Amino acid sequence: MSALEDQLFADKDAAMGLVIDGGLRLGDQPDEAPWFRPYVGASFTALPGFDTVVRKDYLGFSGVLGVELGHGI
Repeated sequence: MSALEDQLFADKDAAMGLVIDGGLRLGDQPDEAPWFRPYVGASFTALPGFDTVVRKDYLGFSGVLGVELGHGI
């Protein structure tokens, strides 16, 4: 990082820290179409002590809905 960035963002442009992340993904593989695997998932992420110019914390849930195609390895 440059000294100018540090001045502009008051040393709040990047940091090292602990990340706590956990989640669950549930999927299905239909017998009639084994190459088609839909799934749904949720996760929780927390970064203790996170503080930047844009956000004062990073804590929350997220979700995903998707489909994997192919037979896999």
